[in-house]
Amino acid sequence: LLDLTRTRLGAGIPVTPKAMDLSPVCQQVISELEAVHPDCKVGFETKGDLHGEWDSDRLTQVISNLVANAVQYGGEDGAVGVFAEAQGDEVVLRVHNTGPPIPENAVKQIFDPMVRQSTQGREKNATGLGLGLYIARQVVAAHGGTVDVRSTKKEGTTFTVTLPLVAMEGMRQG
Repeated sequence: LLDLTRTRLGAGIPVTPKAMDLSPVCQQVISELEAVHPDCKVGFETKGDLHGEWDSDRLTQVISNLVANAVQYGGEDGAVGVFAEAQGDEVVLRVHNTGPPIPENAVKQIFDPMVRQSTQGREKNATGLGLGLYIARQVVAAHGGTVDVRSTKKEGTTFTVTLPLVAMEGMRQG
């Protein structure tokens, strides 16, 4: 709630970028979520050098939220894929699941605060404030990056985070 209040007051999410490797952060988050959800299989693939200057704690929040959502809303097979790739002066992180598509009207507001997506009556539904994706987008924006979602019945759902290798100078806080 503190992060929501900060963003509503115009202060933004504070980030303190330092040199880091995104790969171990992803691996740690995946290991923790697999321990909590032993029936879920989370694949992790990397391509290229995933070193950059980011706030490790804040990116852990982002990755944890995206992978936890993929597990919660994913298909019956429980498979989730996490892909991190260096692309020029950016790193692109994709989190994919094969669950039911997010309805088009929900995609338009999915990053808004206090919005939760229904699991369509499945027992996996969890309680929450609907702040996870909002905070994730704000953290990524504080690094000068973007986060988007694409969701279709045929392809499943993929959240894509694009981060510059160095957080933008005007975005640094803390």
